[in-house]
Amino acid sequence: MSGISKVQSSHLQRKAVIYIRQSSIQQVENNVESRRRQYQLKERAIGLGWRENECVFIDDDLGLSGAASENRQGYQRLITMVALQEVGIIFGIEISRLTRNCLDWYKLLEIASCFGCLIGDEDGIYDPTDFNDRLLLGLKGTISEAELYQIKARMMRGRINKARRGELEIQFPIGYERDLEGKVVMSADESVRSAIFDVFKLFRQIRSVRATVVYLKRKGLQLPYQAQIPGLGKKIEWRPPSYDSIYSLITNPTYAGVYSYGKRKRHTDPVEHKVICSTTPVEQWEVCIPGHHEGYITYEEYQENQQILRDNSYKIAASKGAPREGKALLQGIVYCKKCGLKMRTHYNRTKPYYRCEQNYRRFGDPLCNWASAKKVDAAFEELFLSVLHSGSVDLSIKFVLKQKEETARLKSHGEQKIQRLQYEANLARRRYESVDPENRLVASTLEREWNEKLEVLKNAQADFRRQFESEKRLELSISEIKRLINDLPTKWFSSSIDMQDKKEIVRTLVENVFLDNQEKIVNIIINWHGGTTTQISVPKYIFTSGHSYHRIKKLARQKTDKQIAEQLNSEGQKTAKGHA
Repeated sequence: MSGISKVQSSHLQRKAVIYIRQSSIQQVENNVESRRRQYQLKERAIGLGWRENECVFIDDDLGLSGAASENRQGYQRLITMVALQEVGIIFGIEISRLTRNCLDWYKLLEIASCFGCLIGDEDGIYDPTDFNDRLLLGLKGTISEAELYQIKARMMRGRINKARRGELEIQFPIGYERDLEGKVVMSADESVRSAIFDVFKLFRQIRSVRATVVYLKRKGLQLPYQAQIPGLGKKIEWRPPSYDSIYSLITNPTYAGVYSYGKRKRHTDPVEHKVICSTTPVEQWEVCIPGHHEGYITYEEYQENQQILRDNSYKIAASKGAPREGKALLQGIVYCKKCGLKMRTHYNRTKPYYRCEQNYRRFGDPLCNWASAKKVDAAFEELFLSVLHSGSVDLSIKFVLKQKEETARLKSHGEQKIQRLQYEANLARRRYESVDPENRLVASTLEREWNEKLEVLKNAQADFRRQFESEKRLELSISEIKRLINDLPTKWFSSSIDMQDKKEIVRTLVENVFLDNQEKIVNIIINWHGGTTTQISVPKYIFTSGHSYHRIKKLARQKTDKQIAEQLNSEGQKTAKGHA
């Protein structure tokens, strides 16, 4: 095993390459003795007959793991030199220094065997063309790869064990920080806390991520971001809201006081050489500890928010989907009474229909159930508006109070923003005043920065005055509220309320609607929030629109049939068949 007999003159005519690698920056800085031993392999090469000027060090990969070769330029350079028949022997202090991946290792063995290159370590010299040496090298490579998996598994078990106690230090999102004792607490910045609280409150009211983003942008509000400044550490920056930022807030369990670990799984694509991350369901998380720290919302609210997101998704067959454009009022919440599947909205020449077509699309079965959306919606609207009318005074009063709270919250946001900009302007002023006036190059730069901060502050103050000082307070009496409720049917059938808002209003009271298409009628079963169920029926024959129906109902309180007909004809109204 000395290997001297294996070294031929053809090997000595080529270079002896000493490959040097350590797995991490910490090893490079602290494990000096290991690196010194690797450099001493040059003496081994000289002892075997190589001249000193023929010994080449490849130490480009110091601080890089041997688990892969794509990111190791030194290793790629070594393979190239072997393929060009420039290398007679490769030295490594042990096989694990060359690689800890069997795929890369056997590739190196194959190339070394083809071009007559020896491999040496502290134990001996090996010829890849020799069967026994090739077998031993293969075993060493397998053991080297197994060692890497053992090291990783040992470290991972230690991390999981510490995480199960909630003691593993993980990166917490914006809005959280650690105190002097290492305990996780809410951010000391009041404006950051207030912004995060308001995002969750808005989402609970609007129930849509995109609508929350639109609302914040319309009001000119900004959200805090945690930026990493090189050399300065973490810094809070304020930027306009985005869909991704709001979605990450809503879906992050940390804001519900939950300590979690193992929410994502990582695996490497061997073809593309990319690391792919995938999220896992809650039940597959390695660690989930509710109540670990103070939350911006409760864990129950977090779970409800996730259900809202699932309901808003059109990719899930059982979800309602977020309210969208379209003439069908019950889109997303209507189900088939016969099979229980969700009914889709189908348009035939712009006329909407509810159809149970999932098995029709997948298996070619006949349509299970269908109904005219125009007829169903008209009957539903009559019932819904009567229910909404009967007990809405108290709800309207609560809405007025919510409007006041919302205005106060927006005003608080504006005041906090002005305070933050005032602080930055004062800081720029102090920096300018502390510099030597004769140092004009520095003074001019600092003066320009101060002026820019003052300009930003001035614009923010002007926006605040426009938004709040000119805003009239909303004060409604009980009689005014009742009058508005009485006018709701008129506004409902006019252009005052768009279809998306109507759908959102309906969903606040209605859980779901089931349709049962019988021989001559369509039964409508309405399940209200709270558990109450109402059933109504719609005949299949043609009748006029919901707007005309309620218009006739209103006129009938004071006029005869003939007078009603004359009134509708003067307004240009037509029957369902287009007649006067």
